[in-house]
Amino acid sequence: MSAGILYDKRNVEARLFGVDRGRSYSSAAYIFSPGEEANSFFFIKEGTLCLAKESDDGDLLILDYFYAGDVVGVEHFFSPQGSKRTLTLMTKTKATLLEVSYKKAAEQFEAGDKAVMPLIGKSLARQIEVASAKAHDLAFLDVKDRTISALNAIAKQPTALSHPDGTLVRITRSELAQNISATREMVGRVLKDMHENKELFVKGKTIVINGLFSSDRLNPKLVDKLLNPRQAALKIA
Repeated sequence: MSAGILYDKRNVEARLFGVDRGRSYSSAAYIFSPGEEANSFFFIKEGTLCLAKESDDGDLLILDYFYAGDVVGVEHFFSPQGSKRTLTLMTKTKATLLEVSYKKAAEQFEAGDKAVMPLIGKSLARQIEVASAKAHDLAFLDVKDRTISALNAIAKQPTALSHPDGTLVRITRSELAQNISATREMVGRVLKDMHENKELFVKGKTIVINGLFSSDRLNPKLVDKLLNPRQAALKIA
């Protein structure tokens, strides 16, 4: 929880969603796409989702992942009524979601429920921070450093597993490429080289990170970004 945001999250969710048990989705299901009307957001009860930006060529750039307990889809909450979605939200695994309309959340706030806004604000702040970091990576880092930065972020997510040799993550080359705006082949070559240099272990979509982020192996600018992400974001603002 961010500093200064104090509220009972479970009570807020109960007031917004009531006894709704949510809707279940299969993996790789589209929750919303660009051009659809933006009038609601979602609370994730179970599963993993990814938020992505689609290029004119149809390629996806994954902006962030969301997990159980996260709120997603609030980016148009303060936009005029009738605004259209500009991003794609899809499930990575089977998921159960609760949906609430912007109108209901606004009514809840106007009725005196001051805890609703921090719930929305926290999600918006997270998306801004992640987007700033992603823009920094694309502007200033090469493919290898972008791969390292993406793996560093993924290794901190709830789906990462502890391993005797470091941290284990499971991700395909195609998905990793979508995280860093590169081709599958480019990511494959980077992972192959790093595997041969014993910077990490790769087998299929399993990657074991072992000492990957030690400062003697990285570009100093990348080390500064990984250790001081907020300062790095300010430098490119």
